[in-house]
Amino acid sequence: MSLPKHSRFVFALVGLLMLSSQPARGGDLAELHALLKSDANFHEKQVVCKQLALIGTAESVVILTELLADEKLAHAARFALEGIPDPAV
Repeated sequence: MSLPKHSRFVFALVGLLMLSSQPARGGDLAELHALLKSDANFHEKQVVCKQLALIGTAESVVILTELLADEKLAHAARFALEGIPDPAV
């Protein structure tokens, strides 16, 4: 039996909220930063930017600022920067 679209959305949203409420470990951030510097595709980097909007640090600011020059990723980087509560932004 398949769930209605609304139910699937709610389950996905709850899962995302649960993940975002967990504190980031240093290794997690290092992996996210490395992915942004890699040759990962646009979608992968866009997802990382969304994650950094929730758990990014001052160290993330430097990496995200470099993405502002990227025509495709500038919006995602700006979104991530807006979510980081650090004076470095």
